[in-house]
Amino acid sequence: YASGLFQHLSADDSFAASGTAADLAQKRIEAEFGASPSSEILLFERVDDQLGDAKSPAFQQKVLDLLKPLRDDVESITTYTSQPNDAFISHDGAATYAVVVGKSDRAATYHTLQQFADHADQSQVKISVGGTAATIEQTTGEGSKDLVQAEMISLPILLVLLLVFFRSGVASLVPLGMSGVTIVGAFAIARFISSFISIDQYAVNVITILG
Repeated sequence: YASGLFQHLSADDSFAASGTAADLAQKRIEAEFGASPSSEILLFERVDDQLGDAKSPAFQQKVLDLLKPLRDDVESITTYTSQPNDAFISHDGAATYAVVVGKSDRAATYHTLQQFADHADQSQVKISVGGTAATIEQTTGEGSKDLVQAEMISLPILLVLLLVFFRSGVASLVPLGMSGVTIVGAFAIARFISSFISIDQYAVNVITILG
């Protein structure tokens, strides 16, 4: 049950507490003008030099062909073709990007774009997903992986130090055992609480450090 906490944590980029002036202002703005759409980035980098410059018709047509399966799953897509602006083209002319507005929240938009990139033909053009949602999702995943690696390194070192201090295997395992029970118990409690209120992803780091 405790291990399910990771799927219930909030990865929102907003740190405004509910009921604060900032939170109330945001809700008022959304009520009056509508919620701002989730805009993400798809980067297209040339792999096949035969496509030529990113401004060339061949390159842009390839981008449009790749984006066709995605158009029904998002609100809008803006590219260099639809809005000719040098800002869409890299300085070396080897890459361009598309601005994608999702139909739902950022997390869902990111997963939609990531699935699109994973299944797209990237033999001529490499596709990368960027934007706020990508940053949040990727840093969350990286943080969870780093947390596990840190524990795998620190726990054996801690056990050796405890053996030196206590000079007894049983006595050395007691603090580690209590620490494990504390962390798992706190994870379980946090998961239960996450059913009622939003808990930030960094709660895992805090619980582990305190444990």
